[in-house]
Amino acid sequence: MKLVSVEIENIRCYKDPVKVQIDDLTTFIGKNDIGKSTVLEALEIFFNNDTVKISQDDANISNENKVVCITCEFTNLPDRIILDSGHETTLENEYLLTPESTLKIKKTFDCGKKTPSCDVFIIAYHPTAAGVSNLLELKEKDLQKIIKDQGIDSALKGNPLMRKAIWDNVLWLN
Repeated sequence: MKLVSVEIENIRCYKDPVKVQIDDLTTFIGKNDIGKSTVLEALEIFFNNDTVKISQDDANISNENKVVCITCEFTNLPDRIILDSGHETTLENEYLLTPESTLKIKKTFDCGKKTPSCDVFIIAYHPTAAGVSNLLELKEKDLQKIIKDQGIDSALKGNPLMRKAIWDNVLWLN
């Protein structure tokens, strides 16, 4: 996968969202204390949270909201992924991509807590219709029940196949 952009919000000197495009060679030039290192440290926090750890002091001091957001966008994605043990699928088939066919992952850190907690989200063009918006969260038995209840012609094994059959059964997705 290739990182193509990072967006940071409410971290240190960046109160409003700032998106930085990343290319094969990306440089940061500017005065001292202008925020160059913050962008690089945000990437360290996003990927590792080890060398630089998020702390309460990282939230922008002029904002009452203490949630720091770091969003990374990727291209050159893997052809196949495994979400459910033993069953291959694709990011596209699982509706986990943006309209531009990129993978966008957002991490939020609640710096209002003594030890900031992290939540991870995928920003995607995902179905929101009733009954199909949460299929990725369902277990095999739940998916089987939907297949049976809706009379969908599908095998009752393999979560990716069952999710696809359910999504395909919704007319607006066809």
